[in-house]
Amino acid sequence: MEGESARLELEGIGAFESGAQIRLPKRVIVKAMILRMPPPWDRFPANTLKLHLNRTRLRTQEVVQGRQLLLQARTSEPLGFFRLENQELSVATTSGSVELLPSPWMILRHDRPYVRVSTGQPVDIDFESPPAGAFVLLKEAKILLVRGFIPGRKNLSVRVGCCPPEWETAEAGSTFRAEVTVTPDLTSIRVEVRGPQESTTVYLLPIIGPTR
Repeated sequence: MEGESARLELEGIGAFESGAQIRLPKRVIVKAMILRMPPPWDRFPANTLKLHLNRTRLRTQEVVQGRQLLLQARTSEPLGFFRLENQELSVATTSGSVELLPSPWMILRHDRPYVRVSTGQPVDIDFESPPAGAFVLLKEAKILLVRGFIPGRKNLSVRVGCCPPEWETAEAGSTFRAEVTVTPDLTSIRVEVRGPQESTTVYLLPIIGPTR
């Protein structure tokens, strides 16, 4: 798809570019989502773009918002849309050029508490802090430490929140660490890894606490 990328918004989780592989915690339930289609969606006749989950057409509502077309979907299923371990979400058309359609999204489930999103070759991180992949926030905490190990650090750029971390390098790989200030609206910490050929892996480490 030329130009701006289509984006998939999962309620309560975030927005993801086309072609992304999204790993969700098994406990997360998604009951609403929006697909934002940029131009050239207007090259397709009205009501010919359809949202499919594992090749099953979803019931959607079309809304034009500025230059974008929104496909909105909602379900009343108790477990939400993504009940299987591995599902593909794609856009199909009943009229028009399939070359203009966005790449599908792969939705997978895992036992970790965080969301992991990747385009291209994913990068695995072994988080030493938080040790279970999620922060349990104590009332008096003002700083959270993010510390992770990446085997063989190969031409990678890492950011924790908005800042690059400190590094410790060893033969087996590299360990990064960063301190993040706790703010009232902080519900997760974003760790982004950029690699060769525009590959990107993003971890959203949740923060669990009495006010979250």
